[in-house]
Amino acid sequence: KRLTVEGNYFVGAVQVRRWADAAVARNVFVGRGNLVALDGLDGETRKGYGWAGNGYFAGGTREVFRLGGRAMTLADWRAKTGFDADSPLEALPKSTHVFCRANRYEPGRAHVIVYNWAAHPQVAVDLRAILKVGAKYRIVHAQDFFGRAVAAGTFDGQAVNVPLGAVKPVPPVGLADARVRPTGPAFNVFVVLPTR
Repeated sequence: KRLTVEGNYFVGAVQVRRWADAAVARNVFVGRGNLVALDGLDGETRKGYGWAGNGYFAGGTREVFRLGGRAMTLADWRAKTGFDADSPLEALPKSTHVFCRANRYEPGRAHVIVYNWAAHPQVAVDLRAILKVGAKYRIVHAQDFFGRAVAAGTFDGQAVNVPLGAVKPVPPVGLADARVRPTGPAFNVFVVLPTR
């Protein structure tokens, strides 16, 4: 079977193991150490791989690829695999990236994912693909879903400012003593909810 990995945004290490046929293109890989680990690949298997047009962003080390357990630089990776001839390796991002994913089953509901590389205190979120003008909404933090909304109102078609500070996470049900760390302000997930 063919593995297709296209147009994704990965933070942290990604491991690909023993696929005979793979298309890995137009992805972004971000991390402070290893970005991609590839196992079970020999010269014959490599013919079934299309691996190009990706962007790599790393902090601290330049040996961000692993092939069969061996750490290597982008130049080594290209030489050994023939992959990523046109793919850059740059420092960690300096801008904030916002992704908004609509819920296909409930109009007006969505997840907002924020990678706050720029350490902004808030971010403007475009909800035009989610809400109609005049729709009432509230936005809650995923780590405190039943807590106070971080933003609420009637949508006027303009971007909604959402604060990116850390919230106190609610422990999972049945695990009251669990030590749950806040993910903000560097990484936040919010849920947009329609209100009546």
